[in-house]
Amino acid sequence: HAASKVAAAKAYKKVPKALSAQDAQSISAGLKLPYSLMFKWCIATGLRRTNVANLTIAQLPEEVDEIAYVTLTVKGGKPLDVPVTRALMSVTWDYIETVRPRLLSKTRIETDRIFVNEKGMPATSSSYYSAFRRAAMLAGIRASPHCTRHTFAAHMNAALERCVASGVGINPTKVLQHILGHSSPATTELYLDAVKAMDLGVLRALIEVQESLE
Repeated sequence: HAASKVAAAKAYKKVPKALSAQDAQSISAGLKLPYSLMFKWCIATGLRRTNVANLTIAQLPEEVDEIAYVTLTVKGGKPLDVPVTRALMSVTWDYIETVRPRLLSKTRIETDRIFVNEKGMPATSSSYYSAFRRAAMLAGIRASPHCTRHTFAAHMNAALERCVASGVGINPTKVLQHILGHSSPATTELYLDAVKAMDLGVLRALIEVQESLE
């Protein structure tokens, strides 16, 4: 009996939870700045909350066509170019130029971090986690901050699959692995040029997903 329990435990595979559009909207509505904007970044790019909390103004491009790249170091120390839409960049620069200075005026601290809390201090991954969980609980939704990463992955994969169905020659799994920073070094080398070149199909998919999730 004990052995069967162990076998069952080993065979168990946790299925990542993706938020529905309604759940995402409900959680977003329960968040205040800067956490509502951090949530947009997490769900629209698939980035981990730690990477989002550590974003600096120097990393952001000032001019954006349809897609811009934000370069950062992700889990494992790997550099990653994260594609971001014009819409997300626009709302972020608006926050930086209007809300952020007012919050920073509450303290003498100097920081290049994008996201600043109500006390004028850099927002942290932990404080975002707490804000997310409170918003989710108030909305009656069982979810963790990591669900935004799963949500982006699910929507992006569906969009890429639609690209393939329309004749675009891409491998959805490999493209998604690279965007999320999950690919092995060999896979990264193989698909890096194709992703950086932003095949029109991938470009359309990114814009569709990010704008729908923002």
